[in-house]
Amino acid sequence: MFTTTTEPRIYEGITVEEMRDLLSEEGYRAKLDQAGDKPVLRSSTGGTKFSVRFYGLSSTSNKATSITFVAYFTTDMKGTRALDAVNKWNDSKRFARAIIDSDGDLVVDADVLLGKGITRAQMLATLEFWCSLLDTFRTTDL
Repeated sequence: MFTTTTEPRIYEGITVEEMRDLLSEEGYRAKLDQAGDKPVLRSSTGGTKFSVRFYGLSSTSNKATSITFVAYFTTDMKGTRALDAVNKWNDSKRFARAIIDSDGDLVVDADVLLGKGITRAQMLATLEFWCSLLDTFRTTDL
């Protein structure tokens, strides 16, 4: 016997508005901002602020082919100690990375490819992963 199932929602790219709605529906604030001439969504989880940056925005559909979740952390660590801590973090993570930017801030980011399609369920799982990752990073002794 065949059962009818509802087709899952698939994003083939995502607009800023769709991402804002997804964040809002999951209980996150989503404030639209600009970084230069590019749109950015600002949000937070567990007291940690993060941004969603959009790349490959189509001029016709306004859909991004990829996004990056980004969070900044300040630290008193400098030099080799900071580099060793970031390398240790990166060695144990697969889908995100930490870097030390030119200002000496710790930056954690995760890229998400969207151009060929991603289900809504996978987008929600990615958001959940990102928020969990930030909680872990925030409580890690770096």
